[in-house]
Amino acid sequence: MIPAGFTATTDSFKFTYGSYDGTAKVEEVDGKGPNGEQLFEVTLSGATPNFTTAQVTGSITLTPNFTGENGGSHTYSNSTAPLISEFSTDGQAGGGTYTFTTNAGPINVVQSNQTVNWLNAGTTGANSVVSATYIIQVGKEKLATDAYSISNIKAIPHEGKTSNDAGYEQLSFTFTPRGELKDGQYFDVHLGLPNQNGIELYDNMLGANLPIYAKDGTQVGTAYKMGTYYRVVFNSNAEKVTTGNNHPSWTLNLNWGNPQSQQPSISTNQSSSNTTDLGKVYVYQYTDDQSKNGMGFAYTPTNDVNINGQTFASGLHIQGKYIYSKQYLEYNKETIPGITFPYNRTWSPNNSVVTNTDWYNNIGFQIATSGATKSQQNTSNNFDLTITVGKSDQFNYNLASDADLEKQIKNNFAWYVNNELSNEVTGTTSDQVYLRMK
Repeated sequence: MIPAGFTATTDSFKFTYGSYDGTAKVEEVDGKGPNGEQLFEVTLSGATPNFTTAQVTGSITLTPNFTGENGGSHTYSNSTAPLISEFSTDGQAGGGTYTFTTNAGPINVVQSNQTVNWLNAGTTGANSVVSATYIIQVGKEKLATDAYSISNIKAIPHEGKTSNDAGYEQLSFTFTPRGELKDGQYFDVHLGLPNQNGIELYDNMLGANLPIYAKDGTQVGTAYKMGTYYRVVFNSNAEKVTTGNNHPSWTLNLNWGNPQSQQPSISTNQSSSNTTDLGKVYVYQYTDDQSKNGMGFAYTPTNDVNINGQTFASGLHIQGKYIYSKQYLEYNKETIPGITFPYNRTWSPNNSVVTNTDWYNNIGFQIATSGATKSQQNTSNNFDLTITVGKSDQFNYNLASDADLEKQIKNNFAWYVNNELSNEVTGTTSDQVYLRMK
């Protein structure tokens, strides 16, 4: 499968056979990939090649073919339609299968972790999490901010329809041009918290490119996914429907999804009474009240929507957490005994034995001086420790000095904490909130 935005012919394929006894035949398939990609079939005339004695190495020269249909961000990985694969009748489907739709009927192939950026094949294991991502830039001229109006802005978290579907935040707004739109004019749409490093996304998986239609069904533009944001680009049809006093409005619904869960990272329970269960913690705020340290609060951003450089409020309630601004003493809240020890004797496959003569046991414990999660575990601030060591002529042991033991005990029972917040959310007039806690 040829990546979107590029084309090839059968002459674009080159092969090196080495000691392989056979040749490759290339034919274009009468069908397309999920994003309009070209499909080719390669047939080998000889036996199955291998990495050691009969390798076949191939390359393809690609020609750029950037169009409005294939603009925006594209990612290929082992969870997408495979760039290179075998027919399911020939290969092992350890990674599952994928079906291409063609005019001659469906083509079933195997998914593989060997298809994207696998360097030094045969000597280095494939990395199944590697992906290839690129962005085809679209649009010719950025719209002036006084050339349109934006209204009805609202973002709502949604749960995925099934366990295989990502939860997402959907941003909706209405765009109304004030004059005639030109072919290639565009504006960008971001959702997230502005800060000194850019925009902190709530979720990072964008939906598919979204066509925009006039009332008569004519496509007048496209909202392209551009990696972390959308770019809305109008085409020549938009000129025709916005001439004279024609100023139609379009409502756009753009999604940012959570690839790890059916739930969005922001809770779907956006009730004003929900202040502690709003999902992922996004912001932190200092407090002088130590009793509030670690407590949650609801934060409502005023500038988390950015459309063409202008900021708006999404209406989302996101999770915040109070952090005590001064030094304080932290302590254990559970009493937990434990013991660790090394492997003292190891048998190897050839029946030899390795003995570790440096035997030891580490005995560790936590003592909850106060505030234990189980009240019967509280010891108060005064307690005695008794350490008993057995004597044996076969073993030697050493005890730490009183000063070292005192230091270890203090460090294990209680310790000073200084919290530091960084990366402030910018452009807000409310109390300072931050994205990072050290």
